[in-house]
Amino acid sequence: MVKNKIQVRKEALYNRSLLTDEERSDKNQKIFNQIIHCNEYQNTNIVLIYASYQNEADTFSLMKHALETGKEVYVPKVTGCDGTMEFFRISTISELKEGYKGIPEPDNSQSIFPVDTFFDSCLMILPGVAFDKTGNRIGYGKGFYDRYLARCKVTCNIYKIAIAYDCQIYDRLPSDITDIKMDRIITEKGEYLWN
Repeated sequence: MVKNKIQVRKEALYNRSLLTDEERSDKNQKIFNQIIHCNEYQNTNIVLIYASYQNEADTFSLMKHALETGKEVYVPKVTGCDGTMEFFRISTISELKEGYKGIPEPDNSQSIFPVDTFFDSCLMILPGVAFDKTGNRIGYGKGFYDRYLARCKVTCNIYKIAIAYDCQIYDRLPSDITDIKMDRIITEKGEYLWN
């Protein structure tokens, strides 16, 4: 029987919850090492990155590294009850405060990422619940990233890397026409690359 998105989401979240703190720490370090050595990270000055929450693959070490190496770092914030999300620039991690659903978010006092501007090189690090080996992603069901990327794709050359633990990877996931595929998925065991 083919699983639907709700079933996959429930299973993947459960699998991720089984990881111990020690296992998660080890996997996070392996993911971090791969990201900072990939060309897309090294060759961009702009990083759009989620603030990891609960047992998601960690992004705070990546944020810190990006800031220390002089990159512009933008973090998402839910800005409207209609599910609108924007990315705001941060200068330090301490600027992040508890926001939507308890997720760390920036305030909106700094500059917003301009979705209507073309960039030669821009990297987005995305969260997700489950991914497959062809680049499909299942998020938390609210569609924040798909809607955001649909607004950006004409004018911004955003390279999309999802990070996850290998227990979140499936051979094939159900997908919809509005789902936006990843360019690369990085786990502690390696990477899945298409573009």
